[in-house]
Amino acid sequence: MTTTTAAAMKQQHDTRSGNAPLSQEQLEAMIEQYFDCKLSDDDERRLRCELASTSFSSETIDEARFTMGFLSMGMARTQASREPAPRWHKSWMRVAAAAAAVALVVSAGLYVTRMATTPPDACYAWVNGHKVSDDKVVMRMIQRNFDDIDRASSSVDDHMMQQLQSMGQALDADEN
Repeated sequence: MTTTTAAAMKQQHDTRSGNAPLSQEQLEAMIEQYFDCKLSDDDERRLRCELASTSFSSETIDEARFTMGFLSMGMARTQASREPAPRWHKSWMRVAAAAAAVALVVSAGLYVTRMATTPPDACYAWVNGHKVSDDKVVMRMIQRNFDDIDRASSSVDDHMMQQLQSMGQALDADEN
């Protein structure tokens, strides 16, 4: 759009009472200015009103309707999310924050106390809710666990080999 066209449109807009509808060409020119960020706040408001009430339809007009509608929905949601929280909500959050801080301090104190009473080189295990502190018993339990893992691993390896052999035989049979 040329500068003279924009100036003429601006002059026409300024002399109007604000109630006369724009022609399709004027509306599309105003939309172009909107997307070029050349409209004043008053002109943007006018454009929104024109888009809401005009019967004209074109690719440019429909795109502007979509964009401006989408932006106004986003602005409405943003403004709604900026509304201050109710007074009871703020006090509840303060109580929750204080309770969380107390729980954190108590947990840290219990952890430090427990660490101070447990020798650093102690070897123990918990079995069905009972503490087993005999080093030899704990080491045998660990060894049994490793043996179970080893047996399970061997079983998986054997199963995988059987599967691969079956697949190989099926492929050989398919090729012949």
